[in-house]
Amino acid sequence: MSDAPVLSVVVPAFEVEQYLDECVHSIITSEVDLEVLVVVDPSSDATGRIARSWESRSARVRVIENDDRRGPGSSRNAGLHAARGTYVAFVDSDDVVPAGAFEAAIASLEDTGSDFCTGRADEFRTDGTRTTYWTQRFSVFDEGARRTTLTGHPELIWDHTAWAKVFRRSFLLDHGILWPEGVLCEDVVPATTAYVTAATVDVLPQCVYLYRRRAGSITGRLTATESLADWAEQTGRALEILSASGLPGALELAAEKVLRHEAPNRVRALGPSVDPATASAVRECVDAAVLAAGPAVLNRVPIEAMRTVRDGLPEASRGFRAVSEALGETVRAGTDRETKAGRNGLVSVVIPTYNVEPWIDECLQSVLDQDYPALEIIVVDDRSTDGTWERLQEYVARDSRIRAVRNPGVGGAQARNAGVELAAGEYLAFADGDDVIALHAYRRLVDRLEAHDADVAIGSFQKIWATGTWRADGYGLEAEVPATTLLHHPRIIRNRTCWNKLVRREFWDRHGFRFPTAPRANDIVPVTRMLDAAERITILPDVVYHYRARPGQSSMTDSLGSWTSTVAYLSQERVCAAYLDTGEWARVEHEFWSAALEADAWVALSRLVTTDEPRTGSMESTAVAETLRHLLDGAPERTLRTVDPRKRLGYVLALAERWSGLRTVVDLTTAHANDSSPSSDALVELLEAMVEGADLGCPAPVLVRLLHEHVVRGLPDLVKDSDAGERAKIRERMLRLTNRMGLSLEEAVAPGSPEARALTVLLSEHADSAPESDADRETDPSVDAEIELLDTGLARIIGRRPSITADSLAVIARNPAGDVRWVGPAVDAGDRWTAFVDLSRLDVGTDWTLDLHVVDGAGPVVTGLALRRTGNPKGSLRVVVIDGRTVVRHLDAGLVRTRNALAWRVRKLARAATRGRKA
Repeated sequence: MSDAPVLSVVVPAFEVEQYLDECVHSIITSEVDLEVLVVVDPSSDATGRIARSWESRSARVRVIENDDRRGPGSSRNAGLHAARGTYVAFVDSDDVVPAGAFEAAIASLEDTGSDFCTGRADEFRTDGTRTTYWTQRFSVFDEGARRTTLTGHPELIWDHTAWAKVFRRSFLLDHGILWPEGVLCEDVVPATTAYVTAATVDVLPQCVYLYRRRAGSITGRLTATESLADWAEQTGRALEILSASGLPGALELAAEKVLRHEAPNRVRALGPSVDPATASAVRECVDAAVLAAGPAVLNRVPIEAMRTVRDGLPEASRGFRAVSEALGETVRAGTDRETKAGRNGLVSVVIPTYNVEPWIDECLQSVLDQDYPALEIIVVDDRSTDGTWERLQEYVARDSRIRAVRNPGVGGAQARNAGVELAAGEYLAFADGDDVIALHAYRRLVDRLEAHDADVAIGSFQKIWATGTWRADGYGLEAEVPATTLLHHPRIIRNRTCWNKLVRREFWDRHGFRFPTAPRANDIVPVTRMLDAAERITILPDVVYHYRARPGQSSMTDSLGSWTSTVAYLSQERVCAAYLDTGEWARVEHEFWSAALEADAWVALSRLVTTDEPRTGSMESTAVAETLRHLLDGAPERTLRTVDPRKRLGYVLALAERWSGLRTVVDLTTAHANDSSPSSDALVELLEAMVEGADLGCPAPVLVRLLHEHVVRGLPDLVKDSDAGERAKIRERMLRLTNRMGLSLEEAVAPGSPEARALTVLLSEHADSAPESDADRETDPSVDAEIELLDTGLARIIGRRPSITADSLAVIARNPAGDVRWVGPAVDAGDRWTAFVDLSRLDVGTDWTLDLHVVDGAGPVVTGLALRRTGNPKGSLRVVVIDGRTVVRHLDAGLVRTRNALAWRVRKLARAATRGRKA
C-alpha cells in the first residue's frame, strides 16, 4: 500500500463482537488502495481484541482506542482527522460493504469531480429478508445521477446517513463538516450540510451498502425517551439549514419526511414520564416541520400519521394554528372516508399522472361516470410540466370525490404508493391518467368480488390507439371464472398489469404489497405476488379498462431512457421468476416463462434496438446483457425449447451484445408478422446474424428451423427475382452457416421440391464459378483424404486440414469435359475435416475428380484431393486410379446390372469347376 492511500474507511466500534469481523472483512477485500480506521469505544465484550487482531494481521487496518465512551459522532471525527486518503467513507461496525461498491464510487468521482457519491442501501435482517432502506426508495437510486444537486433531485435530502457515501476528504475538512458529539441522531445535520454545500453529487444506480437491522442497535433506540431531545434538536437544526439555503423543494420534502415517518413514532413516545423540556422540544420540532411543509404537503401526508401527530401534541402550536384549516379538513375528510369505508364498499381509485393534459379529462370523466356510488379518486401528479396540474385543480374544485396531490417522490411507482397510503377505501383500483375506465366497470368488479368472497377481481381490457383497437386475448380472461387460484388457472400470470383489477385493501395491507421504484414495469412484481397470495380470484370476461397506446416518448414509461427501462424491466422480471421458482408451480412457471420470453422480454429488447441501440461494450450495453443473462439463467430448458427460433437467436445475440444482429432478427420478426417477404438484402443480413449465432453457441436445431422457415422457403422466388450478385451473397453465407453447423444444405429441403430445384441452381452457380487455380496463392498440391462409399449415393470423406486457415470448406467435383459440381460442405474439426457428399448428382458414364474448395480471408482457392478408399463399393459408385489420378466413377445402372450378372456367372462357373476337381 502507498504512503497515502486512495480511500480511508472510518469504522466506529462499540459492543459489536458478533459483527466486526464480517464488517472489516467486507472492507479490506476491496481492490481499492485503502486504509481502515477502527475507532473503538471501551466495550465489555471482545470488540477491542478483534480490532487489534485485524491490525496485527493486515497493514491496511489501524486501530484508534478511546479512553472513554464517546459515541459514533466523536469516533467519526477522530477517524476523519487521522485519515490520510484522498477520499473518506464511514461504515457502521455491524454493517457490510458489498463487493465493488468503493470501486464504483471512486471511479464515478474521478470521472465527474463531484464532492461526494452516494448510492442505494439495503437493510437486511437475521431472517434473511432484504429491502431498500426507507430513506432511499426513490427512483434516483435505481436510475442513478451524475453531477446533480438538491435543485435537480430534492428528494436526496431524505438520504440523511453518514454511510453509503464516499466523500472527498478535503470537501469535509474545508467546509468544517463534522459530526456532533455526545448525541444520538448525529447524522442528520452533517448529511444535510453536505447536500446543501456540495457543488455536485453523484448517485450510483446500485446497492453500495448493507445495513443490518437488529435489536439493541443505536437506531433501534431512537424512539426511547432519552433520544427524543436529541432527535428534536438535530432535526430542528437541519430544517433551519434548509430554510436558509433557498431550496424550498428540499425543505418541503424534509418536512414531509419528518411528518410522514419520524414525528408519529417520536410523538407516540411522549407520555407522563417525559420531562417537560423534552416534550416542549419535540413540539417545537414538529411545529417547525408543519410550518415548512404548508397545506399542500400536509394534504399528501397519510391521514393516520397526521392524526397521531395532532393527538400526541395536545397543546396547540403556532404551526398548527397557521395551517389549522387545511389540517382540519384533511383529518375530517379522512374520518369521513373511514366511516364510509367500514363495510360500505368505498372504492379508492389511485391515478398517477405525468404530462397527460390531452387525456386527463377523458380519464377522470370515465371514473366520475361510473354507476358505483362510493368512490374516492386520488390523483398523484409526478411534477407535470404541461397543464395537467391545473386541470386537476379544476376537477378538485367541482367534485369532492377527487383529491389531487403532488408526488412525494419521483416516478409512477412512488406516485401509486403515495396514493395507496392516502386511500381510505375498502377496495383499491388503479388507473393511468391517459387511459379510460369502461362504463359499469367498478360496480361489476365489486359485485364479483363480494359474490365470490374473493381477494382479487380481474376484468378483460382493450388496447386502443389512433387507428384501431385490440381486445386482450391469450391472458386467461376470455371466460367467466367464479373463483379460482393462480395454481388452478395459471394463464392469468400472463397479465400482470394493475389497472384491470380490483383488490381488497385488507388483503393488500396484510401482505405488504408495494410498487418498487423501478422506472418501468413497476407493477409486475406486486401483481405477481398478489396473484400468488390470493386464496380466491374471480374473473370477469367483460372489458373493464381501455389502455391507450401512445406513440413516441410521451408516456411515463417511454419518457425514460430505453436502456434504463429495459434493465429495469428485466430486473423486475427476475424478481417475479424467483417467486414462482418452486416445483408445485411448474404449470404457472411454464406460463410465466412463455409470456416473458415470447412476448414481454422480446418486446423490451425490440424497443431497445429500434429506438436507442446501445453501443457494444458501453456501460449501457453491458448492463442490458448482464441483466438478461441473469434472467435467462433461471429459464427452464423445456420452455426454452419451445421459444420461437427467431427470438431464441435474438437472445443469444443480445447476450453477446451483438445489437446489429439482434436488430436484423427483430426486423425479420416484424416483417413476418406483417406478412411481407424479406428482401435479398434482408436475407443476407439474417444469414450473417445466424452465422454469428452459430459462433456464439446458438443450438443447431434453432438455426436449422430458421434456415428452413425463413431462407429455404424463399429460394424459388429468390432465384427467379434476384441477380447473380445477390444470389452469390446469399450462397456464400449459406455455405458458411452450414459449415459452422456441420450440415449439408440438401438436408434442409425436400427432394424434388421447388426449393430443392432452386437450391440446385444456386449451388451449381457456385460450382461453376470455382476457380481452376490461383497462381498467386500458396496452398497444398493435394490433400490426403479417405473416402467411404455409403448407401444411396452418399459418401463420407475425412481429410487432413489444408495449410491455409479456412473460413469455409466444400467438396467439388470436375469431369474431363470441364463440368463442375458442388457436392457438399466440409466441417472443420481441428486438424481434420469431414464432409458428407452426394455423389448421385454426378452424371453417369464419366469419371469425376474430387477437389477441396477452400475460402479464407483472401478469397477462394481449390486444392486436389488424394483419395484412399475404405470399405466396400456400393451400388454404381467406384473409386479408381487412372493415370495416377484418384477419380470417382459413376456407372450407368444398366452397365452395373450387366457387370453384376457377369460377375455372378463367373463365380458360379468357378465354383462348379472347383467341385469337379474335388470329385
